[in-house]
Amino acid sequence: MKQVCILFLLTIGLYACSKSGDIIEDNEEVEDVPKEITANIIPSDSVVGVFQVIELTLEYSTSNPNILITWFQDNEKLNNIPKSDLSYLWCPAKTGKHKLRAVITDRDEIVEAEIEIDVVKCELADAIIGDNIDKILRTKGDKSLVNNVLTYNESGKISQYYFSDNILTKIFYLVNVNRSLQTKYDFMYPMQVFKSYYDRYIELFGEPVEDGYAELGTTEADLVRYGGYIFSGSMRVWAKFSNDYRNAEITVEPSNYYNSGFCYTQQIEQK
Repeated sequence: MKQVCILFLLTIGLYACSKSGDIIEDNEEVEDVPKEITANIIPSDSVVGVFQVIELTLEYSTSNPNILITWFQDNEKLNNIPKSDLSYLWCPAKTGKHKLRAVITDRDEIVEAEIEIDVVKCELADAIIGDNIDKILRTKGDKSLVNNVLTYNESGKISQYYFSDNILTKIFYLVNVNRSLQTKYDFMYPMQVFKSYYDRYIELFGEPVEDGYAELGTTEADLVRYGGYIFSGSMRVWAKFSNDYRNAEITVEPSNYYNSGFCYTQQIEQK
């Protein structure tokens, strides 16, 4: 009698445990919990300037070789035809915060990834001190590095990028200007160009540390005379600036590119 009671109690206990889910039979199936499918956008550069080209790489794992990706900037399509490439070359046209989004069509799944990038002004010639060589090559085009310098000559505009251990330390930019000398304003133009850069560099770097401009006359007659000297090849105007992080220099001088013209140069260097 005692054995029967014990067996009855064990049976009741096992039934209660199975009802509460504490005991699972070996052949009972466990429902699989679907994994969340995710994707991430990785930018090639942490600092992005206006008109610089950076690479956006999509981190996404799938067995489907035929996914389609549409890229968006601030909810506007960047590529009208979706492609399967996991990378996209992006070139921002203005400063500020921009939302970049990738929409992936993977069979019946739609997966999205998003990143916000703060675009800043470039320092000079579509570059920022501290850029790497790859970033300049993507932005300016393929070019051979000669003595750690990349040089681009584009119809009288010369850009030079100086590197140390793959890092940009100096930017030089020269623009040749062709000018037909018909009126007094044509003669005044070189000095007007210099003045515009002179004022801008004072805002950026403070007063010049060396100055070949401040003591010059500023009347209309003075500007015409100085312009004549520059066009004839006998005068150069310059100023140098410096702050805690940069040395900079601007010049206006005769041009070797045009018979009737002048050139202006800008140079910024890491301190």
